Amino acid sequence: MGYHGWWMLGVVPDGAAAAVRWPGRPAGAAGALAWWREHPGAGWDELRALFESWGYGGEEDEELDAVRWELLGMLEGRPERERWLLGLRKAFPFHALAFAVGPDGVERLPGWGGEFVWDAGQVRERLPEVEAVLGVTGAAREAALGRAAEWLARYGDGDGEEAELFDAPLRVLRAAAAAGEGAMGVEMVF
Repeated sequence: MGYHGWWMLGVVPDGAAAAVRWPGRPAGAAGALAWWREHPGAGWDELRALFESWGYGGEEDEELDAVRWELLGMLEGRPERERWLLGLRKAFPFHALAFAVGPDGVERLPGWGGEFVWDAGQVRERLPEVEAVLGVTGAAREAALGRAAEWLARYGDGDGEEAELFDAPLRVLRAAAAAGEGAMGVEMVF
């Protein structure tokens, strides 16, 4: 049986973002990134298992599902520049991005595993760091896009979405900063 992994980002009202109780990075996040750094030659399947372990799990995940749906409801009616989603058969979009930017890049991205809720202040404060990771240019961008494309070819049915993994989150976060609003990102599977 197959599945579709989805990554959805969007601008949300600042007050709503500030009121959401999102847990941030789980306790094992630092250990997961340390393992990855210690195993730079880890195989494809080892990395896939690592990335799949990045969810919250247990009762916490059940509670977060309700919050995810609430956040997605806030995207209704938002202009396209303020929202983005990508679904892939048999893969999670954020995993391709993680493979492309490596453990140091993942550490600098919002939240954990592509999931976050930032109020307007956090968007303004953290946007430059995200721009440094996703806004790479020239040979560095080509190399990162190539790694994302490799991941998508191996695990998903993506075809040409690798540039979106870099450009769309930046577009959404920049729109949030310009509007003085919050931003969110969630992963879901169907």
